[in-house]
Amino acid sequence: PDKDTSITITVNDFPQLNLGNDITLCPGMDTVALLQNINNPNQILTWSTGVVASSISVGISDIGRYWAQATTTGCITTDSILIKRDCYLNIPNSFSPNGDGLNDYFLPRDLLSSGVIDFSMKIMNRWGEIVFTTNTINGRGWDGRFGNNEQPSGVYIYTIEAKWKNGYKNQFVGNITLLR
Repeated sequence: PDKDTSITITVNDFPQLNLGNDITLCPGMDTVALLQNINNPNQILTWSTGVVASSISVGISDIGRYWAQATTTGCITTDSILIKRDCYLNIPNSFSPNGDGLNDYFLPRDLLSSGVIDFSMKIMNRWGEIVFTTNTINGRGWDGRFGNNEQPSGVYIYTIEAKWKNGYKNQFVGNITLLR
C-alpha cells in the first residue's frame, strides 16, 4: 500500500555579504576607510584580522586584501575588498649618476609615484645653494650636475611639494646621497 509521508524542510536564506568595491586611499582627506557589510551594517562579521565586529577601520598604511565572513543559521559566505594606495610618492635616499642606466637621476616621480598632479622640487648642497630645481611632473630629475659641472659625492638636501588628485598638498624635506 502506498503511504504518504510528510517532512518539513526549512531552507534558510544564504547570508548576504557585500563589502563594496575596492578602495583607493590618498593622503589628507581619505586616509581611513570603514569596512562593513553594505547590506547590513550592524551584522557581526569575522574579519581576516581576527576581529569579530560589525566593522573595522583601515588606514592608508594598512594596504592589502581584507575579507569578512558572515554566518546565518549554519550557512557561511565570504566577501573580500582590496585597499590600496593610489596617491603616493616614494622618495629614494641615494642615486648614482654614472651613466650605467641604473639610478642615474634623482627622480621621486614617474614609476615611484601615483596621483601627483602638481610637483616642485629643489636640491641644495650643504651650503644651502640651490643646485637643481624643477616643477615638471614628467621630467628626468636631477642628474648630479650643477651647470655643466658634476657635483661631488655627498649628502644633498631636497624639498618637494606635491599636490594630489584629491587636492591635498604635502611637503617633503630630506636628504639624498649622491654616489659617484
